[in-house]
Amino acid sequence: GAKRLPLKAHASHEPVIPPEAGQAICVFGLSALGRPILETVHRPQLCAQKLGVSESALLTPELAAQLLRLEGGFTRVLLNQADIPGGRELARAMAEELQTPVCMASLREEWAECLS
Repeated sequence: GAKRLPLKAHASHEPVIPPEAGQAICVFGLSALGRPILETVHRPQLCAQKLGVSESALLTPELAAQLLRLEGGFTRVLLNQADIPGGRELARAMAEELQTPVCMASLREEWAECLS
C-alpha cells in the first residue's frame, strides 16, 4: 500500500476498514522523520497539501502526528523502526503529539514497548 515507503497519505477512499472491525492499528515508520516528505511519503503531494507545507519540508514528529490525526480511522498507533539511531526519542516525541494509545517497536528485532 505505501510502495515500500515508511508513510502513506491516504486518498479519500482509504483506508478501507470493515465496519465490524473492533480495532485498527496505524503502523508508522520512524525512518520517515527528519527527511523530506518527497522522499518518504507515498503520495507526497497529498501529504504536503493536507499539512499545508511544501513537499520538500522535513517531516517532524509534530507534522507526522498532525497527518495521522487528520487521517484518523485507527484506534492505536505502532511506531515501527524504533531501532534506528534516535528512534526511541523520536517515538516518544511523536507519542506526546497523539491522542491514542501508542507503542514503539522494532518489528525487525522483534520487540515492542507501549508508551501510552
